[in-house]
Amino acid sequence: MSANHARLTAFLSWAGWAVLLCANAADLTNQSRTPPSTRETTMKHSSTYPTYFANPRRDGAIPATSRSVGRIAWSRELGLAHADVLPALLVWDGHIVAATFPALAVFSPNGQRLWERAKQTGSPAVVANGLLYYENRGCKLDAVGINNQLVLENAPFPAAMNSEFRVTLLWPREKDFIATVYWPGQEPDAKTGQPTIPKISVRKTIYGERMGAWGTDYEGQQRLMPLFVPELDSLVIALAQEVISIDAKTEREISRFKVPFNELADWSADAEGILAITGYEETNKALVALSLTGQEKWRWIDRQQSDRWVAGQPPIRSTGQRVYALTDERILAFEQGKLLWQDEVKNTRPRNGSSLADGSLLVNAGRTLRHLDRDGKERFLVSLNEEILTPPVVDTEGNIYVATATQLVQIR
Repeated sequence: MSANHARLTAFLSWAGWAVLLCANAADLTNQSRTPPSTRETTMKHSSTYPTYFANPRRDGAIPATSRSVGRIAWSRELGLAHADVLPALLVWDGHIVAATFPALAVFSPNGQRLWERAKQTGSPAVVANGLLYYENRGCKLDAVGINNQLVLENAPFPAAMNSEFRVTLLWPREKDFIATVYWPGQEPDAKTGQPTIPKISVRKTIYGERMGAWGTDYEGQQRLMPLFVPELDSLVIALAQEVISIDAKTEREISRFKVPFNELADWSADAEGILAITGYEETNKALVALSLTGQEKWRWIDRQQSDRWVAGQPPIRSTGQRVYALTDERILAFEQGKLLWQDEVKNTRPRNGSSLADGSLLVNAGRTLRHLDRDGKERFLVSLNEEILTPPVVDTEGNIYVATATQLVQIR
C-alpha cells in the first residue's frame, strides 16, 4: 500500500474493547486495494467528534459550541444489531456514524440512513484522512469514503491475529497507523498447570505492510485503555503495576512509573500530555493529575461521599485546566485539584459526558440530556422516551446528537 492518504485529522480509541472474531487463514491472503490519489482522499472538513470519547486522548472535549435550546429536531430508526451494547456516534463531514459492536451505519445531516457496513465484532471505528477506518470481519483494515466506496481494503493489521487478540487502540495517520493489541493470555496449560502471561503489542504500521514499521510487546495485564497524544506523538499504556510512556516518533520509552492507585477507574490526557486518572485510595474516590514522566501535579481525595466513579467514562477535559468527572450521584468540576462545584443528579445515575469549546458540559443520565454552563448552571434539560446510551456529540453547526438502543436523535 502506498502513502496515498491525506492529512491526519482524527484518532480512535474505543470506550471499551471486545473480542475480535477473525476469519480463517484463507482471508489472510487477500490483498489490500491501492487507495485513490492524495487529492481524492484529502479531508477538506475537520471532524468535531472523529472517535470514541472525542479523540485518542479520550478526553471527551468537542471543539465546537452549541446554542441548542433542547428541542428534539428529529428522531430516526437506528436499525443496528446490538445497539444496546456500547454504541458510539462519530461526526463525519456533517454526517453521523452510528457504530455498534458488529456494524456501523451512516446518516445524512437530515437523518436519512445512507448505508451500513459490517465490521469486526467489538472493533473500533475512526474518521481520519476524510475516510472512515474500521476492522473488517477478516481481521484486516478497511477505509471507506462517505459515498460508501472502499478506498483501503484488506490492509494487514499486524498483531490482530485471531479471536484471542483485542484491538484496544487505532490511530490512522497519513502514511501509517498506530495500534495496540491486547492478548489476555490463556487458561493454564493442561500439562504444566502454568498460565500464559498477557501482553500488549504496540505497532506502527505502514498501510499494506504485513510486519509493521515498528513494534514491541509488553508483558502484563492491561489495566486501562491505551491513550495516544498526537500533539506529542506519545503513546501511554497501563500494565498491572506501572504506566509506560512511549515516543512513537523515536520508538523509544519516555518513562515508567508506578500506577497511582491499586484500584484504577479510568483516565484521559490533555494536549500537553497531563494525565487525569480516577481511582480509589482505600475506599475513598481519588483523582490525580500526572505528567508523562509520573510527576504529580495535584491530587484530590473524597473522604466525605461514598458514591463511586461512573464506570466507562474517562475524566472529561475542558478549556484551561478544567476537569469534569462523573460519579453515580454527582457531576464534579475541578481546576488544579480544587473542587469548584458539584451538581447532584437525582433519581438516575449519569452515564456519559462531553465538554464543549466554551467550557460547558453535556451530560446524559437515564433518558435525560442536560447542558450545564461552565459554572454549573443548567441551560436546558431534554427527556427522551428511552435511555440515552452514547456520549453526546456536536457537529460544526452546533446540533447535538445522541442515540438510544433504537433511535438516533438530533437536538437543536
